[in-house]
Amino acid sequence: MRCRANTETVRWRWRTGRYCGISVPERNRTTRAVMACEDGVSSFPCRLPPGAVDVAVLRGARVGDRLDVPGSTPVVELAFPAPLATGQIASLEYEVVYAPLREPVTEYRRVAHARADNVDLVVEFPPSLRPARVWWTVWDHHRDGTVLGEAPVAMSPEGSVHRFVLALEHAAAGFRWTW
Repeated sequence: MRCRANTETVRWRWRTGRYCGISVPERNRTTRAVMACEDGVSSFPCRLPPGAVDVAVLRGARVGDRLDVPGSTPVVELAFPAPLATGQIASLEYEVVYAPLREPVTEYRRVAHARADNVDLVVEFPPSLRPARVWWTVWDHHRDGTVLGEAPVAMSPEGSVHRFVLALEHAAAGFRWTW
């Protein structure tokens, strides 16, 4: 794997009424700036979250090879138009698409195995379905795991929760909620 540093913004969009009246995610959009730490960085690995079926690139790359990982979720390579030189930055925007009729979702977590700077997470809920409570949460593992810490988060009048983190490294953090 080639060295890369990255900055990301994630916005999760919802659809309603697909599973017993509880909202399930339709897609989440990520905007990411990737800086090459060495010459020849040709792609960025996008691990599909549980329940995701595809990734659609909106700008900055094309969908490359898909690697099915035993015991984990697939990884899709987002291939840059040309390999990056040291210090060169690629700007990506892509959406992860979820399968319909999934079970209700009660969390969204981002995982940083390496350092991610300027992480901006937003989860938007539809007007017809808002959670009862929402927390900013840190877990000890990228799947399941134990909650290490959490703090209540107020929802905006538009129905979104937001958290900006200067850096996320070797961590799993995001929002969890109850209906």
